[in-house]
Amino acid sequence: MPGGTMEFGETAEETLKREIKEETNIDIEDVILMSYNDMVRPDEHKHWLALNFKARVASSEPKNLEPEKFADVKFFAPNEIPDNISKFCRESLTKAGLISN
Repeated sequence: MPGGTMEFGETAEETLKREIKEETNIDIEDVILMSYNDMVRPDEHKHWLALNFKARVASSEPKNLEPEKFADVKFFAPNEIPDNISKFCRESLTKAGLISN
Protein backbone atom coordinates (compact mmCIF):
# COMPACT_ATOMS: atom_id res chain seq x y z
CA MET A 1 0.00 0.00 0.00
CA PRO A 2 1.82 3.13 -1.16
CA GLY A 3 2.26 5.99 1.25
CA GLY A 4 4.68 8.46 2.70
CA THR A 5 5.26 11.65 4.58
CA MET A 6 3.78 15.00 3.66
CA GLU A 7 6.23 17.67 2.60
CA PHE A 8 5.83 21.12 4.13
CA GLY A 9 3.16 23.08 2.28
CA GLU A 10 1.65 20.06 0.49
CA THR A 11 -2.02 19.21 0.74
CA ALA A 12 -3.01 15.63 1.56
CA GLU A 13 -4.15 15.14 -2.05
CA GLU A 14 -0.85 16.49 -3.44
CA THR A 15 1.06 14.14 -1.13
CA LEU A 16 -1.05 11.20 -2.25
CA LYS A 17 -0.52 11.92 -5.95
CA ARG A 18 3.23 12.41 -5.49
CA GLU A 19 3.71 9.27 -3.39
CA ILE A 20 1.67 7.08 -5.76
CA LYS A 21 3.68 8.38 -8.73
CA GLU A 22 7.03 7.94 -6.94
CA GLU A 23 6.30 4.39 -5.82
CA THR A 24 4.21 2.96 -8.66
CA ASN A 25 4.52 5.31 -11.67
CA ILE A 26 0.72 5.72 -11.65
CA ASP A 27 -1.08 9.04 -12.10
CA ILE A 28 -4.36 9.31 -10.20
CA GLU A 29 -7.39 11.61 -10.24
CA ASP A 30 -10.87 11.93 -8.73
CA VAL A 31 -9.43 11.61 -5.21
CA ILE A 32 -11.88 11.10 -2.32
CA LEU A 33 -10.94 10.83 1.36
CA MET A 34 -12.54 7.65 2.72
CA SER A 35 -11.25 7.00 6.23
CA TYR A 36 -8.24 7.22 8.48
CA ASN A 37 -6.25 4.93 10.76
CA ASP A 38 -4.46 5.76 13.99
CA MET A 39 -1.33 3.66 14.06
CA VAL A 40 0.20 3.62 17.52
CA ARG A 41 3.54 1.86 17.87
CA PRO A 42 4.52 2.10 21.56
CA ASP A 43 7.68 0.04 21.02
CA GLU A 44 8.90 2.69 18.54
CA HIS A 45 7.35 5.59 20.50
CA LYS A 46 5.49 6.64 17.31
CA HIS A 47 1.92 7.60 16.53
CA TRP A 48 0.98 7.95 12.87
CA LEU A 49 -2.25 9.13 11.33
CA ALA A 50 -2.84 7.49 7.95
CA LEU A 51 -5.41 8.94 5.55
CA ASN A 52 -7.10 6.46 3.21
CA PHE A 53 -8.27 7.64 -0.19
CA LYS A 54 -10.19 6.31 -3.14
CA ALA A 55 -8.93 7.44 -6.56
CA ARG A 56 -9.15 6.57 -10.22
CA VAL A 57 -6.09 5.56 -12.23
CA ALA A 58 -5.57 8.26 -14.85
CA SER A 59 -2.60 6.83 -16.73
CA SER A 60 0.42 4.54 -16.69
CA GLU A 61 0.96 0.86 -16.12
CA PRO A 62 1.99 0.08 -12.55
CA LYS A 63 5.72 -0.38 -11.98
CA ASN A 64 7.57 -1.17 -8.78
CA LEU A 65 9.78 1.89 -8.41
CA GLU A 66 10.84 0.90 -4.87
CA PRO A 67 11.95 -2.74 -5.18
CA GLU A 68 13.87 -2.44 -1.91
CA LYS A 69 10.51 -1.91 -0.12
CA PHE A 70 8.02 -3.93 -2.16
CA ALA A 71 8.20 -7.32 -3.87
CA ASP A 72 5.64 -6.36 -6.52
CA VAL A 73 2.89 -3.91 -7.48
CA LYS A 74 -0.47 -5.36 -8.53
CA PHE A 75 -4.15 -4.50 -8.72
CA PHE A 76 -6.72 -6.85 -7.14
CA ALA A 77 -10.49 -7.01 -7.26
CA PRO A 78 -11.87 -6.76 -3.70
CA ASN A 79 -12.81 -10.46 -3.71
CA GLU A 80 -9.30 -11.46 -4.86
CA ILE A 81 -7.18 -9.60 -2.30
CA PRO A 82 -4.51 -11.96 -0.90
CA ASP A 83 -4.69 -13.10 2.72
CA ASN A 84 -1.10 -12.03 3.45
CA ILE A 85 -1.66 -8.25 3.28
CA SER A 86 -0.54 -6.19 6.27
CA LYS A 87 -2.77 -5.64 9.29
CA PHE A 88 -2.87 -1.92 8.46
CA CYS A 89 -3.85 -2.56 4.83
CA ARG A 90 -6.59 -5.00 5.90
CA GLU A 91 -7.94 -2.49 8.44
CA SER A 92 -7.96 0.29 5.81
CA LEU A 93 -9.80 -1.83 3.24
CA THR A 94 -12.29 -2.99 5.87
CA LYS A 95 -13.02 0.60 6.97
CA ALA A 96 -13.53 1.53 3.32
CA GLY A 97 -16.08 -1.28 3.00
CA LEU A 98 -14.08 -3.05 0.32
CA ILE A 99 -13.46 -6.26 2.30
CA SER A 100 -14.73 -7.86 5.47
CA ASN A 101 -12.59 -9.11 8.35
